[in-house]
Amino acid sequence: MLLYLKQYKWPLLFCLILLFIPYFFLSAYTNPFADDFIYGQRGEENQVIAQAIREYFNWSGRYTSNILQFLNPLAFHSFVGYKVFPIVLIILILLSHFFFIHILVGGQLSRIEKVILTLLFVLLFLHEMPILSEGIYWYTGSVVYQLGTVCAILYISLLGLYTQKKILINNSFVHLVLLTLLLIVSIGFNEIIML
Repeated sequence: MLLYLKQYKWPLLFCLILLFIPYFFLSAYTNPFADDFIYGQRGEENQVIAQAIREYFNWSGRYTSNILQFLNPLAFHSFVGYKVFPIVLIILILLSHFFFIHILVGGQLSRIEKVILTLLFVLLFLHEMPILSEGIYWYTGSVVYQLGTVCAILYISLLGLYTQKKILINNSFVHLVLLTLLLIVSIGFNEIIML
C-alpha cells in the first residue's frame, strides 16, 4: 500500500479532496433540530454557567458539552452559524487526526502522505458513521460526541509527544498543564470519553 501511496499520491490526494465536497455542501442544509431549540432558548437567557450547572446536576452530568450546548447558534439567532459549524467541525476533525497521524508515524512518511492518510481515515469515519445527520449536522449531537472526540484525540496526541520526550515550547510544565486541561475538557464532553 505504501508503494501505491508513493507512486500515485497527487491523483489520490485530488480524488480524496473531491470526495469531501458533498460533506461541505450538505452544511448548507443544516438547520436547528430537536434539543437545539431548548438549549438555544435557555442560552438566550444570558445565564449560561447557571444553566450548565443546573443541567450538570439534574440531567446529564456533562460540563464541557453543557456549556457549548447553551452557546449554540440559535441562542444568538444565527442560522448561518448552523450552516458554518459542520464545516468547522469537519476541519477540526481533519486537523486533530492529522496531528495524531503525524505523532504516530513521525518522519516515516512525507507530509503529503500524512495528509492522504488523514483524508482517507476521516472519509472512512464519515462514511461509516451510523447517522451522519446526527453526528455532524446536528449541533447538539456533534458538540457532545464529535467535538469531544477531537479534544480526546488532541490529548492522546500530546500525550504521545510527551512519551517521546518531545515537549511543546521547550517547557515540560506548560506541556503538562496543557495535557491536564485537555484531559479535564475532554472528560466533560460525554460519558464514553470520560471512561
